[in-house]
Amino acid sequence: MGQLSKDALQAKDGKLFFIPSGSITVGVSQSVNSVAQYYVVTMSGASLSQSVLAPTAATASFWYFRSPDNYSFKVFYQNTSGSSVEPTGSIFRLTDLPNSLKSTRSSSAVQVNLDMGTSGSEITSRTINALQSLRSGKNRYIISGSDNTYIHIANVITGAPIADDINFSHMSGSSISYCIRVSGSGALRGLATEGTPDTGSAEARIQLTETGTKRSLETALPDSSSFLNLRDGHIGIIVTNPHTGSPVSLHGGAPIIYGQSLPNSPYIKTNGGFDILMDNANAHDNSTFRVWKDTGLAGVSPGVELLHLDNDGTLIVKGAISGSNLIASVDGGSF
Repeated sequence: MGQLSKDALQAKDGKLFFIPSGSITVGVSQSVNSVAQYYVVTMSGASLSQSVLAPTAATASFWYFRSPDNYSFKVFYQNTSGSSVEPTGSIFRLTDLPNSLKSTRSSSAVQVNLDMGTSGSEITSRTINALQSLRSGKNRYIISGSDNTYIHIANVITGAPIADDINFSHMSGSSISYCIRVSGSGALRGLATEGTPDTGSAEARIQLTETGTKRSLETALPDSSSFLNLRDGHIGIIVTNPHTGSPVSLHGGAPIIYGQSLPNSPYIKTNGGFDILMDNANAHDNSTFRVWKDTGLAGVSPGVELLHLDNDGTLIVKGAISGSNLIASVDGGSF
């Protein structure tokens, strides 16, 4: 088995599987084909203080890794004032930043800038961005991240790893660590086979219905963190017989000024009536309909409850009920 170095999309049996990087693959050959070295680095235990990772007027913390053809990458951390000393690392064949830009070179330096109090997840994110933006790394590795905790490093240069291929012993005051997910093998610059993604590792799935005529589409999302965005559009449901069922659409509000209080309110539109069904299967008595203002969650200050229709059908409103056919207004009850 192997590991995916980047996110993948696989189609199988009328389904689309969205598979994240780091997932298991099958069909990797460790003998005939050459396999690239693949590391996973965790920075969740990184120091939160730049005085440790990027000290003032002292040598900065650094780590390095090397591809199978002896090309080295040094990653070091610098504070916002630029007062940390870049580690030259000559004894490790690690070029300093100015010299790494020369046309004839065997290593590159990667500088990651940190602010005081930077969190472990932010250190991870900035390290990924710095590695991805390094021009000399474009054809030598693939960098990706997951959960703001892990850095995935997949060498493009194939072959067995060299001695001292990755080292974190010069990261002061941190518990940054790594593991090898796939160990390189085969001839240098050989054919790399990552394998076929395992659809069981998919985080999301779009598929045709399993039964019937397969005319409908099902979407499986992992949890409530998944979302669907429509920009300046609406979600519409069309029925086959509009005289029996009513088409309905959900709008995010008209993107024009048409005389109403701004911002324009979102709305639901049908060509008939509109029912709200609170079905608790006759097992609970929490079928309450409420309307709030000035809050993103019901009951959270400074929210105000404007309308309350309880489980027994009693209606309570915050203000008065009035209309053109009413002789007098009706005062609302209290909550």
